[in-house]
Amino acid sequence: PDVLKKQAYSDKTRFVFILGIEGTGHHMFHSVLRECPTCTCPVGINGNADHGGFAVSSYKHDYGVFGSKEGKDGVKKHVNMFTDGLLKSLEEYYKDDEGRFKATDTTTFFINSYKDEGETGRCTLWQDWSSYSEISYPNFGGRCRRWQIPDVRILAEMFESQGVDFRVVVLVRDALDLLISNAVHRKWERWSVIAPQYISILNDNILKSQLLRLDPNFFRCIDYDNLPDIPVELGEFLNIDNQMGSDWTLAKSFKEHFVDKRKDPKANALKTKERLQYSAADTRKYHETLNSATEKLRTLCHL
Repeated sequence: PDVLKKQAYSDKTRFVFILGIEGTGHHMFHSVLRECPTCTCPVGINGNADHGGFAVSSYKHDYGVFGSKEGKDGVKKHVNMFTDGLLKSLEEYYKDDEGRFKATDTTTFFINSYKDEGETGRCTLWQDWSSYSEISYPNFGGRCRRWQIPDVRILAEMFESQGVDFRVVVLVRDALDLLISNAVHRKWERWSVIAPQYISILNDNILKSQLLRLDPNFFRCIDYDNLPDIPVELGEFLNIDNQMGSDWTLAKSFKEHFVDKRKDPKANALKTKERLQYSAADTRKYHETLNSATEKLRTLCHL
């Protein structure tokens, strides 16, 4: 595949996207990052009342940088228009007349999964949640949800074209736990509906179209099964550990804030298998196929 080489590096300014199928842990970053002294969101590029930010929304917005409800014509018109707008906003908000970043302090901008509850209200506003969201795979619900897929390969191209340091954190979770979380606990879709969607998204979008077409220097991975332990180098990769004279680190914050709701995951999995008649051939097949795709992602992540 045509692999995009990472060439933009900065010790001061980085933009980060949290990549993961819904149910892999986006929301936990709200509390984990809350006390990070140099973390914030990218003001001015997440969206407004006329468009859906980075991702098309079934609820409110008709287009975003990752898709359009008008099909191919809409993608050509709307996505290109929003992409151009995003690049212009990078210039307007973050760069001086000579194309250098205005910020002199170290700052890491989280495109998604970051919530500012302060008075500024400049990040994820609950009243306009549909403009931002966690931007999971897929993003939002509705009949078109299968095609509402983020694309970090596109983001990487956009930021690289501006000489901006862009990084990705990939969230990986056990296939059975993922299905139990979304099909059983949250009751979003039937197992037979949601599993094929995730299989296709993992194989065709996350792996084939995106991560396999990115220089590995763009991304690092978190294994949900190992939480609250994370790779020791992840905080440094994001440039957020021990900043501004603080002893705050990402690893310590995960240990303080991650709440493991699984309690006894093995016992829960066995009970769920029984409740879902796991012996049924189609149910077992879906899990095994999703697990195979998940293992490919683990291999790519060196997990």
